[in-house]
Amino acid sequence: MFLRDGLTDIAARHEVVGDIRGRGLLAGLELVVDRETKRSSSELGARVTRRCLDWVCK
Repeated sequence: MFLRDGLTDIAARHEVVGDIRGRGLLAGLELVVDRETKRSSSELGARVTRRCLDWVCK
């Protein structure tokens, strides 16, 4: 529940989070351009992935 609570907090702050899925530590966020239509963006996913990798590889 700790991870899901944290992801829910992130979703409340960021409109690009369309959904939270999974169970336990196998949980993830769906990134979308529009939360209403759930329209996804591979560019947005790539940008977020790059930022995460930049942060981890510091």
